[in-house]
Amino acid sequence: TGSPIQRSASGLGKEDALNFRSKDVVPAPEEPVPVLLVNFAAEDQAALCEILAHPNWELHGRASGRPAVLFLREHRVPVVMFECDRNGAGWKELWNAAQQHPLPPSLIVCSHLADDWLWAEVLCMGADVLVKPFENEEVSARGISGLAVLEATI
Repeated sequence: TGSPIQRSASGLGKEDALNFRSKDVVPAPEEPVPVLLVNFAAEDQAALCEILAHPNWELHGRASGRPAVLFLREHRVPVVMFECDRNGAGWKELWNAAQQHPLPPSLIVCSHLADDWLWAEVLCMGADVLVKPFENEEVSARGISGLAVLEATI
């Protein structure tokens, strides 16, 4: 299904969206923006839920590339984040499938082991790298907030 990840950590409801302010989370877009999280361990997914805590970030989780590809076929998702430590090759398959979309999403590959080879390969394909453990500043620096807002309006 397309329902967002349940966020027990933040506990924010829709009525809180207009008044939500925190320096500990990535600023939210004015309109809901879906973000697909693929192949993440539970603790990493929880960390991203905390950083992207505002309810306008609609986080959707998928266990692997195949369910993610199916989700992308049915939903417009401007940002896809893929954890490559658990299945390093899967992000390339997801990237190729995403490029078939009329408005392909931006891909952010996440890894503890972001060496020069990974950076070069990911950047050459037009994606981006986010090093774990996740920090608010790095998630913002990778452009997720501006990128998602920009692409959601296209």
